[in-house]
Amino acid sequence: MSIDKDRFFLEMALEEAERALKEDTYPVGAVIVDENFNLISKGRNRVHPAKDATAHAEIDAIRNAGQAIFNAKIKREKFTIYSSLEPCPM
Repeated sequence: MSIDKDRFFLEMALEEAERALKEDTYPVGAVIVDENFNLISKGRNRVHPAKDATAHAEIDAIRNAGQAIFNAKIKREKFTIYSSLEPCPM
């Protein structure tokens, strides 16, 4: 993966983090891309707005990926998750 693509997707995760901050929660964002660099999903921290302690950015992105994640497992596809902060050990 090129540094330019890494930067592009990290910036996208940061945009999600900014959205979370505007929603008065922890400013963390995440995006998931497939091995061809297609965007699969985005997510952001929603712990406070959703009143859900599991609504971390990475979990939100995985939930938003939905069927794509399930299909990838069956087809043995690989995805990459980018996060604006290291994932917590939740």
